[in-house]
Amino acid sequence: MKSLHVNVKGAGAAVLSLVVLLPFCLADANAQEKLTRPRAEVKAGAGISTFNVLPNDNLRHSVFSGAVRVYVWRRLSIEPEILFMQRGAFDRDVLITPHIAFDITDPRGRFVPYVIAGIGAEHHRDQITFTDFFNGGTVVTKRTSGFTLTANAGVGVKLFLTNRLFVAPDVRVGHEPNFRATVSVGYVFSGRKP
Repeated sequence: MKSLHVNVKGAGAAVLSLVVLLPFCLADANAQEKLTRPRAEVKAGAGISTFNVLPNDNLRHSVFSGAVRVYVWRRLSIEPEILFMQRGAFDRDVLITPHIAFDITDPRGRFVPYVIAGIGAEHHRDQITFTDFFNGGTVVTKRTSGFTLTANAGVGVKLFLTNRLFVAPDVRVGHEPNFRATVSVGYVFSGRKP
């Protein structure tokens, strides 16, 4: 449970950072009014995720993701995402999750905080090796594979380096995985033009 406590602190720090940045985002919105609204963007990211299954092992995975965000109304967008998670030589997860995202401030600004939530599917594959007590120490390998439901919600902020290129750190909590933190690099390929 110690790792869960640390993760909650990390999520709290991220939310606090967004709250601190919010006044700057609001002030920046007026300066960016000459840009058109974004219509679509693509992003790729990396980070970590944890599964709090055992008290002494958080099952930390490496995360790699790709997503496309399409705006359906001023600040509201849909964002289908594919996420790959890896732990060790055999533990692999692939998640496909459609998300709904809402930009807290005008998406034409330089800093755009957002909230995001989604429900999708996860395919898990692993190979477990253990010693069989009844066969006198024989090593047994068991391969597992299956699908499960995944859900997450979180917060992030897009930090625009140019009118179209941005970096987006975000944190999310949910089920499968319980916690994730990623940093993405994205590009607005439709909209945000002067």
